[in-house]
Amino acid sequence: MIAVPRRSLVVIAMLASITIVLAVVLPPDARVALARIAIVGAGIGISTLYLRRSGAATGSTPERFELELRSPAETQPAIPGLRAVEAAVRLSTANATDFDVRLRPMLRELARWRLLTNRGLDMDGNPVAARRILGPSLASLLEGTAEPPPFGSPGIPLAAIDAALDQLEQI
Repeated sequence: MIAVPRRSLVVIAMLASITIVLAVVLPPDARVALARIAIVGAGIGISTLYLRRSGAATGSTPERFELELRSPAETQPAIPGLRAVEAAVRLSTANATDFDVRLRPMLRELARWRLLTNRGLDMDGNPVAARRILGPSLASLLEGTAEPPPFGSPGIPLAAIDAALDQLEQI
């Protein structure tokens, strides 16, 4: 048997007494409508009571809890913008235009930040000193050409990108 809270019993008793008073006061032809309303109201009340009681029982089970523990949680990338950098590297190895447009500005910004933070040197303010610190291979990689690369020209090898990043870490 389902235990009914006192508050619900009070509400049910009040509604029943109101229904009885209305059944006595109303004319005989209105009693049929009142009976229908009372039956529908009682059905709604009983179904609400059962749904509230069954919600706690069906909402969580030990099996469901264990299943949620076993299923891997979806992880988000730890570094914002990591996918954009990965895509820029992939595209740069395939096409020189993508290197020129996508990866070179990222590497240049990284070099500018490393030089300013670690050496106190503005890359654009003193390009000769920056070129000396960067080294000839990294400096030539970071400097853009006056004209864009020809359409369909091959990209930069992944080993060159890796070497450039290693040089930037040394700064």
